[in-house]
Amino acid sequence: MVMTDLKKHFTQATEKFQFTVNLGGWRGKKVFEFNPNIEDKRMDPSVHELSIFGKGMNVKSITNVGLMLYSFDMLDNKTTAKIKFTDVELGNTLDV
Repeated sequence: MVMTDLKKHFTQATEKFQFTVNLGGWRGKKVFEFNPNIEDKRMDPSVHELSIFGKGMNVKSITNVGLMLYSFDMLDNKTTAKIKFTDVELGNTLDV
């Protein structure tokens, strides 16, 4: 899938969906869920890891390159991260 198509998929989403990210090397792949937060426009979209104790981050922006994420720890320190569209596959592709 072309990166601009992935950007459209994320920016125009109206419901939650899963996607897989290849983290590279020993970290392998992880499955995440994208929540566009359509019901509450005041909240940013979010990404959550699909696991029992899944962590989550808010989406600051969706660019042509990927998702720009942020979260705050319990001491209000801001953490940022980036998921590049070149590493993204739509759906849960762990078993593929």
